[in-house]
Amino acid sequence: MTARAILVTITASHYCEKARWALERAGIDFEERGYLPGFHRVATGQGPKTTVPLLLAPTRLQESADIVAWADTDLREEARLYPKELRSEIDALEKSFDSVLGPAARCWAYGHLLADRKAFRRVMLPPGASPIQRVAIPGLMVLLRRVLNVNARTVARSEDTIRATFADVDRRLRDGRPFLFGDRWTAADLAFAALAGPVIQPTRYGGDRVGDLASNFPISARNLRDELRPRPAGQLVLQSYALFRDQPSTGAT
Repeated sequence: MTARAILVTITASHYCEKARWALERAGIDFEERGYLPGFHRVATGQGPKTTVPLLLAPTRLQESADIVAWADTDLREEARLYPKELRSEIDALEKSFDSVLGPAARCWAYGHLLADRKAFRRVMLPPGASPIQRVAIPGLMVLLRRVLNVNARTVARSEDTIRATFADVDRRLRDGRPFLFGDRWTAADLAFAALAGPVIQPTRYGGDRVGDLASNFPISARNLRDELRPRPAGQLVLQSYALFRDQPSTGAT
């Protein structure tokens, strides 16, 4: 059976996890093509925009938020991640997570992974990786550190940003609501859970595409994880994965 869509990813990327999760939740048939960073350009091309996730469907979508919204369009209103009455607020919060938490979590994660080649291989190699991707890892790690500006200063600053974002989410949840907008789990919750995934390292991050982060990440990453998991925001991430990661929506029209 021909897949309805193709999703090009850096397999362990949290932005790609966000898109993958939304597609799977919506029950959309897709084929994922995962790569190491840099090698994804084989699929995206060398044009002005080479980022992933890239969804090749009836149209070309290259932002995780656009992919989540596209996946949501065929669901019944009660199952959608963007209920009409909250759409503008959800969009704003999702955009904030994408622009602030996403880059900070990426820099923080690479700060730990690039210091441990074995951990980098465990986390970053996609299933069925080609031999050339495997042998390129040492040079790729040097390149990524330079291109992504990963150093002690930027990693520490990113950790501060992650803590500040979690504090903001804690404040939203302080009235006891289960999710960011009350009783309904939305695209904002999905975005926060996916983008915080490398930090909190929930079971089932990546579905079947990524191994267990909690055991595969370097030991050095555990301090922040263990600090943030018990907080309301950390519990939101864990609960989102426990309740919704492997539960396709039944609301397709």
